[in-house]
Amino acid sequence: MPQNPFSSQQVTAVYARFSSDRQRDTSIEDQVRRCREHIDREQIGPVDAIAVFTDFAMSGASLDRPGFEQLMRQVDEGVIAAIVTEDVSRISRDFADAAIIFRRLQFAKVPLISIADGINTSSRHAKLSFALKSLVADIYLDDLRDKTLRGLEGRARAGYATGMVPYGFRTRPDRDGHGNVRGSRIELVAREGEIVRRIFREHLDGRSLAAIARRLNDEGIPSPRTGSKHRRFGWSAGTIRAMLYNERYAAIWRFKQREWVRVPGSRKRLPRQRAAGEVITLERPDLRIIDAETWHAVQVSLRAIHHRYTGRDGRASRSRGRNRYVFSGILRCGACHAPMVVNGSTHVYYVCGARRTKGTCQVELAVREDEIRRTFVQFVHEVLRGPRLRARRDQLVQIEEGHSAHHRDALASRQELLADAQTRLEVLIAELGRAPSSRIAEAVRELEAEVAAHQAAIGRIKSTKDTPAIASPAELRTWLRQLGMRGSDVPRDRTRLAAWLRDATLRKRCVNPTWRGFARSW
Repeated sequence: MPQNPFSSQQVTAVYARFSSDRQRDTSIEDQVRRCREHIDREQIGPVDAIAVFTDFAMSGASLDRPGFEQLMRQVDEGVIAAIVTEDVSRISRDFADAAIIFRRLQFAKVPLISIADGINTSSRHAKLSFALKSLVADIYLDDLRDKTLRGLEGRARAGYATGMVPYGFRTRPDRDGHGNVRGSRIELVAREGEIVRRIFREHLDGRSLAAIARRLNDEGIPSPRTGSKHRRFGWSAGTIRAMLYNERYAAIWRFKQREWVRVPGSRKRLPRQRAAGEVITLERPDLRIIDAETWHAVQVSLRAIHHRYTGRDGRASRSRGRNRYVFSGILRCGACHAPMVVNGSTHVYYVCGARRTKGTCQVELAVREDEIRRTFVQFVHEVLRGPRLRARRDQLVQIEEGHSAHHRDALASRQELLADAQTRLEVLIAELGRAPSSRIAEAVRELEAEVAAHQAAIGRIKSTKDTPAIASPAELRTWLRQLGMRGSDVPRDRTRLAAWLRDATLRKRCVNPTWRGFARSW
């Protein structure tokens, strides 16, 4: 956190960053020293009015950096007069992020001075040079990813681990004659391997996934998540299912099955399956835990179960699933806070999901689904008759006004992102015409997709209703009457309930649920 001794005047900011924890901390010191010398030599500002912002071992591919975030906050507050850095790649190595930063600094009238690149964004032709330098930094990251992936591929082919290994395996450093680590060898864990074989056997014996998980929890056998940062510990049906599908237990190890791709126009990354020809498949008989016959039998069983619950077309059966019950996904157990799940056939009950699937919750509670709906409807009718109704209407008016402002802000933000993308696209198309390059052509295609994504998002925002409708008491009573009869529009009703209830809890000694979350929202 920079120390600014002059709160009443602007200061010159120095930003320094290195990306790898293998680099020396003196790299930051060298960058800061060079920037200070440049400020003094070019007389950019007073030497005694310099604020230093640093990020240690932080990648430039993301803007989620404490030092940089602090710097941009002070830019927005008008504290910073100019920013000096060693080169543009210190600020960002992402082409799209760099364009947004450039736009923010222009709006704040804060010049960015890059020493090595000779760029000063306050100059007339800075936009073109800044865009090209940012593109070079982005391409460097692409090349680095390719080289990293190539190195990981070599490790995979050599039999080394390329990441985390599943339950039943562990890694051990493999050293050469000089004591240097060449990679991490994968080894079997005998005790965990026996648990894996037991899970496969019990599944073939007809035991359900939940029953297998409960037995393991009852016997106190540590689950794969024990010791991790995951909030809920213990075996679950989902854990058992994932293990039964994991082909590494059958000595088949695959590499490069997925890649993470950034969604144009956002910072969100999604996994994408690679083409079958890119996937590396290795058979490792030395790491086999499940024999081929058992593996095949289990996969046949899993396919039969999947077919039974989804039907021939692979879609979820309409006669099953939470979409039939409006409170599913909303209610939680008052003891362990696990989601309540439906159970039963003739009469449907809500029971603790952790108790039903894991056996880890000791609360024996089962409340009929129709009783929950009836109790909720009675409670809301009492609220509608009480003095809270007028206060609730005033609150909804405020929500309406806030929603309108949010709607306008979202539209303006998208339009600004679209303008940025179109500007970058024009720069790249011009550069492609002067110097054809496959890299630039690829960047042009990505920007075209980003522009299309922004245009589609703007269309969606404009087509949505500008303000939410505020239901009158009569409309609320009509909706409650339909809810009490199990209305057909379950997704809509669930969305409304989720906003009102805020995780209502069911407690052991209560015949009826407690609607404390709903009471707070009213």
